[in-house]
Amino acid sequence: MNSEVWDDIRKTLSIRLQRTCSLQDIQPVSGGDINDAYAVATEAGRYFVKISRNGSADAFTAEQAGLECLGFYQKLRVPHVVCLGICGSTPYLVLEYIPLNGSANDALLGNQLAELHLASSLGRTAPFQPPTQTPFGFSVDNYIGLSRQCNTTLQSWCEFWLQNRLGYQIKLASENGYSQIRALENSAITATETLLKQHFPPPCVVHGDLWGGNKGYDLTGTPIIYDPAAYFGDREVDIALSHLFGGFSEAFYRAYQKTWPLPEGFQQRQTLYNLYHQLNHLNLFGGVYLGTCIASIKSLEKYAAAYG
Repeated sequence: MNSEVWDDIRKTLSIRLQRTCSLQDIQPVSGGDINDAYAVATEAGRYFVKISRNGSADAFTAEQAGLECLGFYQKLRVPHVVCLGICGSTPYLVLEYIPLNGSANDALLGNQLAELHLASSLGRTAPFQPPTQTPFGFSVDNYIGLSRQCNTTLQSWCEFWLQNRLGYQIKLASENGYSQIRALENSAITATETLLKQHFPPPCVVHGDLWGGNKGYDLTGTPIIYDPAAYFGDREVDIALSHLFGGFSEAFYRAYQKTWPLPEGFQQRQTLYNLYHQLNHLNLFGGVYLGTCIASIKSLEKYAAAYG
């Protein structure tokens, strides 16, 4: 990494901590395909530093907003944001350093996620929360992987999902040349309207990208979630996505259900909510996901038909 970037990080961190800091040890750690990640030791302690490799300049600002909102309710631990900045065209984010790989306590994660969802549904005004007149969405747009995620606030959950989630990804797929998806657009919209027209979830803060790679446990076994794509929506989106890439343990789902049971119809809506992520993978990574997307839309057609 460019030495100018590290010097800028040192200066920004020193200003934030109100003390002169030197970067005494910099160790690369696994950080995904969007950012480079490092554990950095200073006189003031260790920090986790993310340096954007090819992301947008506002991605870390959006991540900070999501972490602050999730952390507001003090139900489930998230990393504390220390500072962020940009050196030339290279954005960076400095977080508290949390050693992971403690014993997984999936039941506690399920319980705490349900408590987070429940607490955020009760009307306390959190940072970046939408106005009460249009409660679904978020005060800033953010990212799901490298894809921009529109969070324009709306009154109706069904309208929000059609406009800002499913419709947006279908439009991208059409622009990317996937004519099969474009041909199924009307079917997907009709199924969405059928499945959501009588579903009125309370707006809850959701992580938005809750798969196995975005959760961990500190050395005491305390659950931690990170790398959010947060907004206020149906809590079911977090549970749906948790099933998509291998799933979480049964202990997680049992604990969640015990704390705040999911309403009837979740299994059908799970397919709808995960179609958004499948389409996003299609648009980011290519045609290997096309068959999965088509199969999900076909399943939604059957679910909608059964609703009559």
